[in-house]
Amino acid sequence: LGLTMLGGAAAAAVFTGAMVEGSLQSERLQNALLATKGAAGLTLGQLQLMASQLATGDTTIGQARAAILQLAQSGRFAGQEFREAAQASLDFATLTGQSTQQATRYVEQLASASTQELIKANEQYKFLGATQFRHIELLRQEGKTAEASQAIVEAFYNAMHSRAQTAIKDEGYMARGWATIKY
Repeated sequence: LGLTMLGGAAAAAVFTGAMVEGSLQSERLQNALLATKGAAGLTLGQLQLMASQLATGDTTIGQARAAILQLAQSGRFAGQEFREAAQASLDFATLTGQSTQQATRYVEQLASASTQELIKANEQYKFLGATQFRHIELLRQEGKTAEASQAIVEAFYNAMHSRAQTAIKDEGYMARGWATIKY
């Protein structure tokens, strides 16, 4: 009986801790929206819903909220680009083993990368085709930096999301294969 009560108390403490952390994250997210005058173009409720939708596979709700908070604090992304940047950050973290914070910072920097930085990133991660790269450079030459940023984020999102889905699927095959061999 004593162990059962202790186990119940421990479970209640974990649940309470998760509730408090979620509440604090919501407060920080609301403050980020206020500080940036709603630059994300999304409400707190929409961002919370986005976090729950992004929390799939290996991604926890806490990681999704952390990426969303960091992007909201930047004041740099809005609408669909915001969602793509958040998903790209989480997928990049999954693929590279980087922390969510590091991966999100990378996506933020990539969105405003110079031509040379973009070439270097593309050499490493191969997410832009020649046509996409020319399109981004043309947008920049026309002074359409926001559109160029969107094109970069969209291309990175498409590549990372596809690769992360493949990795998750392959991970499942490997785990099943290992279980077969192991037993």
